[in-house]
Amino acid sequence: MPATIQLLGIFGFPISHTLSPYMHNAVCKKLNLPYFYAPFEISSEKLDKAIDSVRTLKISGINITIPHKEKVIQYLDEISSEAKLIGAVNTIKNDNGKLIGYNTDGKGFIAALKEDTGILPGKRSFLIFGAGGACRSIAIQLALDGAKKIIIANRTLDKAENIADNIRKNIPACDVQAILLNKIADIISDEYILINTTPLGMKESDSPIFDYSLLSKIKIVVDIIYNPPQTPLLKEAQKFDARTANGLNMLVFQGALAFEIWTGIKPPILVMREALIEKMFKL
Repeated sequence: MPATIQLLGIFGFPISHTLSPYMHNAVCKKLNLPYFYAPFEISSEKLDKAIDSVRTLKISGINITIPHKEKVIQYLDEISSEAKLIGAVNTIKNDNGKLIGYNTDGKGFIAALKEDTGILPGKRSFLIFGAGGACRSIAIQLALDGAKKIIIANRTLDKAENIADNIRKNIPACDVQAILLNKIADIISDEYILINTTPLGMKESDSPIFDYSLLSKIKIVVDIIYNPPQTPLLKEAQKFDARTANGLNMLVFQGALAFEIWTGIKPPILVMREALIEKMFKL
């Protein structure tokens, strides 16, 4: 093992559930790199001090997860154009004391979409459920990458409209609409690739997001939940012979992009994916 270890990590609250250390440390071990990735449970009131510690301790890079992705921006020296549009940061690089924020969630989703379905966003139409941070990252990246149309369906309209307005203002070539979730029966068709960005489906007891009989009109369904790997939404979609994908590869690819930002090295995707799967089956 190298004499000098450089530290990477993740800030969040709570943080015990994170699987990121397993995939990053697996890569470091496989490539014999002098890095170690650790989880740090950081409450909101201590986030400013935690970010200061990145400089003080010369931590090479940090992932940011819930609930800090938006608040952390004020403590950084610079943010990427994508992170600025999204309004959230999930990756910080320490460039000799200069902290630069990025958002790899959207690009990770696009890479996973291509890997899982062979599809790229250009000239495609998407129907997205939810209007939280994951939706914002994914919808903006889809628009940046040439999506023809995006409909954001949510139980309340305000958050969905906020994301739609942001896209209209900054990426006007994309046709974007916000609708109430109970109105999707009026618009759903095989024109759309369906994406679930809500947490509904993580538990068997969760209520259906919508009337799953409508899935008969959909050919491709993506659920960004990765545990369980087969959510009720995906199981129902498969009954109608739709192509389906879960969120595992999004987790892998957004992590791989972060790793490359920190180290300049493209990590082996297979190593990261296998480390995650091994850990998930042990849970």
